[in-house]
Amino acid sequence: MPTDIAAFAPLVAVSPHLDDVVLSCAGLLAGSTDARVITVFAGFPAPYAEVTDWDEMCGFGPGDDVVGLRRAEDRAALAVLGAHPVWLDFVDEQYVTELAPSQEIAKRLRAELSSAGRPTIAFPLGLSHPDHERTHEACVQLLEETPELAANWIAFTDVPYRGSHSAQVATRVETLRSMGYDLEEFRLDPGGRKAAALAEYPSQLKGLAPELDNATLPEEYFLLHRH
Repeated sequence: MPTDIAAFAPLVAVSPHLDDVVLSCAGLLAGSTDARVITVFAGFPAPYAEVTDWDEMCGFGPGDDVVGLRRAEDRAALAVLGAHPVWLDFVDEQYVTELAPSQEIAKRLRAELSSAGRPTIAFPLGLSHPDHERTHEACVQLLEETPELAANWIAFTDVPYRGSHSAQVATRVETLRSMGYDLEEFRLDPGGRKAAALAEYPSQLKGLAPELDNATLPEEYFLLHRH
């Protein structure tokens, strides 16, 4: 594994939802100074009459400002790791009938990253969930079209989905290899700071409770090297 995680600073991590980077990438954030987290699906949905199943599992009820409350949780969680949030306005899959195309997400991400001074960019392998898959597709588009945006590109496995979607992890890794990248795998054990950061997501912990054991395992990363 890389010997000096601090060498990856400055760091920008791309998160599908308002919790995914802390679940999956806390060790990398903790090892960087003044990191930024760009959350793609952090937009406010149009008013809806019923509470979604996931929001109900997380303790929300009719009339709650779910995204506003989750943004507040996200800001507090990232502060524990010394990171700062950037929230895009794409709307979570649970609230819409059609997701934004990956090309549009890539365009918005490119605009955010173009002035970031060639940071290390960490992005999800994009497992299981449509929002995760769409975020991955957008990041791979940037990787292929504008690799100069980053000094380093790092893919991370999505927690908790990595536990039940190991075959998809293997497929994503093989696809990146077939595109001409060598993948240097490494793991990080973020320890107590991750637990403290996750504690700032009380709503999401309710829904994630059955799968939280997965979040305590070492985080899995792949540093990409072009042939």
